[in-house]
Amino acid sequence: MRSLTAARLGLLALWMAGAWAVPWFARDLDFVVRGWPFYLWWAAQGSILFSIALCALSVWPVSYTHLRAHETPEH
Repeated sequence: MRSLTAARLGLLALWMAGAWAVPWFARDLDFVVRGWPFYLWWAAQGSILFSIALCALSVWPVSYTHLRAHETPEH
């Protein structure tokens, strides 16, 4: 359970960075991604891809914990 809590806190920190820190410093992040300024790319596609990645990452520790809890010892 402790590792699951740590994973949740880590994902929460990543979400805070992606949802709050990147938009807050958007004008300072002045570099090009696939031909677009980063702040425009993040608003159009980056934040969506980031949210999908966070959802996929959140499933992994829960699935691992669930499988470990339901393991049966071999006889």
